[in-house]
Amino acid sequence: MKRIFTLAFVLAIFWSARAQEGVPQEEPEVTPQEELPVEPQAGRKKLSEEEIPQLIMEAFYQSKYQGMTLTEAYELKGAALEDIPTTTQDPKPEVLYELQVTDTKSGSFAILYFTQEGTLYDIARKV
Repeated sequence: MKRIFTLAFVLAIFWSARAQEGVPQEEPEVTPQEELPVEPQAGRKKLSEEEIPQLIMEAFYQSKYQGMTLTEAYELKGAALEDIPTTTQDPKPEVLYELQVTDTKSGSFAILYFTQEGTLYDIARKV
């Protein structure tokens, strides 16, 4: 008799657990949090190709990097100029334009820095 009672008890627990699997559980309501605006780096402004000054684009098209694809461009001022690794001893100008370019054939990558006058100031290369 004890065995029957134990078996019935185990079956009842099993069926109860199975029945609860099919019952939709009430999920806690998730309230969306406000997205915090992402602050751009001080002095670093992303530019579309149309926003790049004509002098800079002309200098790029006349450089040996003209065959590379322009992927991103930035205008750099103030604090953003401090982060630029340079190979030149020239003093940093007040404004630089950073053009990130890629050679789709070789996969090489370069960052070109131009002055406002369209002079190639420095190059950072990555392969």
